[in-house]
Amino acid sequence: MDQQRATLAEIAQAAGVSIPTVSKVLNGRPDVAAATRQKVQTLIDERGYTVRRTSRPARRAGLIDLVLRDLGNPWAMQIIDGVEELAYRAGFGVIVSAVHGRHRNRPDRRWTEQLAARRCDGVLLVLSDISPSQRGQLDELGIPVVIIDPAGHPPADIPSVGATNWAGGLTATEHLVGLGHERVAVIGGRRPCRAAAPGSTATARR
Repeated sequence: MDQQRATLAEIAQAAGVSIPTVSKVLNGRPDVAAATRQKVQTLIDERGYTVRRTSRPARRAGLIDLVLRDLGNPWAMQIIDGVEELAYRAGFGVIVSAVHGRHRNRPDRRWTEQLAARRCDGVLLVLSDISPSQRGQLDELGIPVVIIDPAGHPPADIPSVGATNWAGGLTATEHLVGLGHERVAVIGGRRPCRAAAPGSTATARR
């Protein structure tokens, strides 16, 4: 492997850990087991990995990138209004974009490149996710990520802010199953929709 081209993803794969764990070692974070830290640090030294400081913006643009799956529903507009209002009070602007391409659960590669060019201060993902390589790139750029209302359990190493609709649907289903119900149905809105979406109703028959 060319030492000059070692990446966070390659170090993580060789060490058998996640990209955020490698980042924690690089940043001297204490929440890494001693054996894991030593293993990662050894690989970093052997492969000559260095943080690409040239790719880290020296000065931010005062922008927050807000990425949504669908811009056409009223709920998305409420999210945009709330984010824009709070960002304005804090002195930030907001760039709103939608996920494109076949896999609409995460942004495509061009989005990461555009994000770096815009020098955004942070990213808010609504019903979206990012690939491990994208997380590595954002980490190198020093751009924090927060997932809003993730579907299911969010990654433990990414901050998230969520409503209780998913957890509420799960709790209701577990309750019905505990009562002996075997056929549980969810009545939701028009497609595409999520299980236990706001306003949906769960029914069951024994």
